[in-house]
Amino acid sequence: MSSFRFHLSRSIASWSHIFYSVAVVLWIAAALVRLTVRDLSPFSLVTVFYYMSPGVLLFLGAGLLMFYAGAIQRYRLAATWCVMAVVVAQCAGSHHVLPVQYSDSSQQQKTYRILLWNTCHGRHGWENVAEELNRHQADIIAMVEAGPPTEAMRSFWKKNFPGYDISLLGGEMLLMTKGKSTAVRARKIGRQGQVREVDIILDGQLLTTMVVDIHGRPDLPRNESIRELAELLKSRQSRPVLVAGDFNTPSESPLFQPVQQQGSNAFEVAGQGYSPTWPWILPVLVLDQIWSNQQIRFDNCRTVWSKASDHSAVIAEFHFE
Repeated sequence: MSSFRFHLSRSIASWSHIFYSVAVVLWIAAALVRLTVRDLSPFSLVTVFYYMSPGVLLFLGAGLLMFYAGAIQRYRLAATWCVMAVVVAQCAGSHHVLPVQYSDSSQQQKTYRILLWNTCHGRHGWENVAEELNRHQADIIAMVEAGPPTEAMRSFWKKNFPGYDISLLGGEMLLMTKGKSTAVRARKIGRQGQVREVDIILDGQLLTTMVVDIHGRPDLPRNESIRELAELLKSRQSRPVLVAGDFNTPSESPLFQPVQQQGSNAFEVAGQGYSPTWPWILPVLVLDQIWSNQQIRFDNCRTVWSKASDHSAVIAEFHFE
């Protein structure tokens, strides 16, 4: 019996060592990818690895490796992983963030609210979705994975949102506004993305809202879709524009640089709290985002978790410049 226990103990120790070694290699590889090519690599496997290793998971991985090293009494190694966890936490929060810009009350600027939400095809119940949306009383509600554009769905939204103008946009996208919707334009962006442009009259102000949905497969390139969206945003600089959607691309991706040249990300300029929106229950990726051009200023932005979807909703308040 003692011999069996001895061999069992050695076997467990051996497998633990193998697991630890593999975890270290994967962690270092993920850190190198995020520090170098990120999602600009021509190799889809590298891009998938980038999307699967956000800063939050790298931080947690370093913490687990630290505890393991401490458990086997490798205290210098544990201290090293502690430092790495601190470095990852610092890097994750060191991206360019501007201070919150509040409205100047002396100018009597009216603030509006936009809510963006990927509602997961209503798998957790449309009644739950409607209840959550009504809690926030947004002036504009942009939805992705919002169900088919049927008359039954139109009747459902009209019943639950009687004060809203409702636009079923196709592609399971939906826009509801307290203003008046006018022109609607459907476009493809890249091979795997789609956008719906809706012109809204909000208190006499013309506003173009773009609802965006980019395919979620991590091995499919997003650069073409995001570049074409940036070009579209550039061509609309003569009027206020809001862009809201599920980009299925982390907000820290360098692919967003063309969009950053044309506008602002709501959470980066006015965010409060935790920004990742996917997956439920512990979001680690900022996939759902709200942007604007230079004719709109965001006053604040936050995410809201709900059991009605696997994505958190994004709520931003803004005013016209």
